[in-house]
Amino acid sequence: MNLIQKVAPLSEPLSLKDAKTFMHILENDEDTLIESMITSAREYAENYTNRQFEVATYELINEVIYSGFRIPKNPVQSITKIEYMDIDGNYQIMSTNDYYMYIENEIAKLHINNLPTYKQDKRAFKITFVSGYDVVPSSIVSYIKMAVSTMYENRESYVVGVSIDKNANPLLDKMLNMYRIQPIWEQET
Repeated sequence: MNLIQKVAPLSEPLSLKDAKTFMHILENDEDTLIESMITSAREYAENYTNRQFEVATYELINEVIYSGFRIPKNPVQSITKIEYMDIDGNYQIMSTNDYYMYIENEIAKLHINNLPTYKQDKRAFKITFVSGYDVVPSSIVSYIKMAVSTMYENRESYVVGVSIDKNANPLLDKMLNMYRIQPIWEQET
């Protein structure tokens, strides 16, 4: 499975202004640093939860699809198209009558009505889909605020090769657990 982000989110769930207000920072000297911390906190949280927070477009390339096939990076808003590799190795667009998406336990899955004849290849199917929240849950935004604040306040104590005490803020570590979707590779093994 190969997942490629085709269209990145246009914004972060936490604005620079809101982060600075939360941390009581008035000056603009470290805006670039704070923005990079916001991005880092969001990327970590998205990877940990296996979700997409802000709306983005992805292309998933896989060798097979089937009824019950899980689409990663939930919440999935829509499937733009499914392409399959025909016997000659050319991509064809699958008819929308041949599949539909449904949600089961907050996970988007495919139902296949009619699977076309396709070439056996690691890149046999391309699924283009749009994923992300219309409004990012406030507890996720709170996590990002706290993570950015923690990174900002402790940035001098981070030294390459030195382990950090993960129990320094136990609430921070647990805030995302209710949003975590077990990654596909953990469930299928």
